[in-house]
Amino acid sequence: PKNGYVNISIYDVLGKKVFSNEEYFKTGINEKYLDFGFLNLSTGIYFVKIYFEDYTKLIKAVYLK
Repeated sequence: PKNGYVNISIYDVLGKKVFSNEEYFKTGINEKYLDFGFLNLSTGIYFVKIYFEDYTKLIKAVYLK
């Protein structure tokens, strides 16, 4: 693992961005957790897009209250 800045964006099923962090620092082997409870999201399906340097990953997630 290497140090760097991670950008995380969350989209609803219609493609509307509901969350985007500016720059979230990730340190080597330490894990960081983001609490999305403050977003007040409805139960449903969301897409989480993670950017790290030249790596991009899109994850489908189900949010349950």
